Amino acid sequence: IILIIVGFVVIIYPVETVEDFELMSLISLVVNMMALLVPAVFSYVGKHSSGDIRKSAYFIAFGLMLYIISTILVNESIILPTSALLGFDTGILLWILSISGKCIGLVIFSQFAAKFVSD
Repeated sequence: IILIIVGFVVIIYPVETVEDFELMSLISLVVNMMALLVPAVFSYVGKHSSGDIRKSAYFIAFGLMLYIISTILVNESIILPTSALLGFDTGILLWILSISGKCIGLVIFSQFAAKFVSD
């Protein structure tokens, strides 16, 4: 519920300056880090089960983590330090990695979620 409320605040908040954008970027980074708790639930289920349910739970957790980490990659708090560290604009590279990671994460998640529900 907290993630949904903060998501609405990020959408509704009027971003007019660079400082506003950086604040919303930081808030979305924190919310995405909190979203990593969801895969922890599936890891717990995988740890305390056996057979196909264990395998599906671990793959669901992996797919969700890959998706969430890929979402975090395009945060301004990640792009700016990475660009400064490497000496070139890493924004496009991180966007490509983000989109690829999201697609792969969603495919893994959806494949094993369907299997998890049917077991």
